[in-house]
Amino acid sequence: MNDNSKLPPGIVRTSRTMIINLAAAGATQSIQQIPGLGIRFYVVESNGTADIGIKTNKGIQEKFSVGTGKSFPDEEFFSSLELENFESSTVQITLFVGFGDFLDNRTTIVGNRLTSILPVIEPETRLLANAATTLANNASISLSGAAPSTAYLRRKAIMISNLDSAARLQLLDHVGTVVALEVFAATSVIVPVSGACTVKNVSGGAVALAVSEIWWLKP
Repeated sequence: MNDNSKLPPGIVRTSRTMIINLAAAGATQSIQQIPGLGIRFYVVESNGTADIGIKTNKGIQEKFSVGTGKSFPDEEFFSSLELENFESSTVQITLFVGFGDFLDNRTTIVGNRLTSILPVIEPETRLLANAATTLANNASISLSGAAPSTAYLRRKAIMISNLDSAARLQLLDHVGTVVALEVFAATSVIVPVSGACTVKNVSGGAVALAVSEIWWLKP
């Protein structure tokens, strides 16, 4: 069987990847017609955050994010694409168009860019120290887990150093009532927890301590 049997005579199955700059929404070049013969398109990369509007010369507009696209039967091949940017700033996208399969073994999306899974590198981290250096009897330090600013992605862990020579500290659960861990005197612990927790002193006297949080930063 001829591989081109469902296509008009003279059409050759080719594919290409192109880089397209789309102006901010509402500007003249925010909507562009892109010549491209094929039965498949795929958004490889974008430096924007919003989905891209894409429609073929035979279809209706749909929105696509990085790592998504659409395929059609041979008889529904298209000859051009219309792309639209909905963001308030210019975006650059990389688009695959054609007849072949786009093979992509990259499965991790950081921001709005596909990145290789080999090697896996975690986001950059930042250490934030709590201002408290002593904790009075029956006092506590609440660690909500809420990011201190939009620069932070998520908390990776907390660090507690009990600097007292005899007293213990308690780490309470997210409700603040159940003891999840005891930190013995002259001991430091690292607890991988992103949610809310509380450091509490029930020793009967003030305890010297150091408490810090390790945060992942947004890329």
